[in-house]
Amino acid sequence: PEQITKLDRCERLFLFQNHLREVPNCVFRLWNIRVLDLRHNLLSSLSEDLALLKNLEEFWLDYNKFKHFPPVLYNLPSLHY
Repeated sequence: PEQITKLDRCERLFLFQNHLREVPNCVFRLWNIRVLDLRHNLLSSLSEDLALLKNLEEFWLDYNKFKHFPPVLYNLPSLHY
């Protein structure tokens, strides 16, 4: 996954159906990311580092293991609700 950081102009990242239990740390260094798709994984929480993605507009989390709404989502100013 560290190779992902070489995609510094990346605006869309699709990591759905990868059995992820956590978001890889390298994703939080993709400053230009606008769309992040993490549907159909095994996520149950989100790192506070997600707030570093200030340009994130669309964030797909359907079909994961969340029991509560992740509070870090309130810290994403560009996110469309």
